[in-house]
Amino acid sequence: MYMRDWIAKLDDFLRLSEREILTHAGRVSHELAAATAEAEFEKFQATQLAQPSEVEKQFEAMVAMVKQLPPKKPTGRKRGKTS
Repeated sequence: MYMRDWIAKLDDFLRLSEREILTHAGRVSHELAAATAEAEFEKFQATQLAQPSEVEKQFEAMVAMVKQLPPKKPTGRKRGKTS
């Protein structure tokens, strides 16, 4: 398959889904597109940083599990030097 074949397939798919086929360079400048993408990424990054990481979630789950364990009973043995 050649690139022109892929272009024709994509155009057919867009027509089938009733989408407009872009036949020109567009109306958005590269600078505006890059600025918009950067602004959206900063919003995304802020939401990601506000959420706990997977490690933090697992740590909190382990802390909760340890808090539910019954207290350890003393064995009566003293720890220290063994002779």
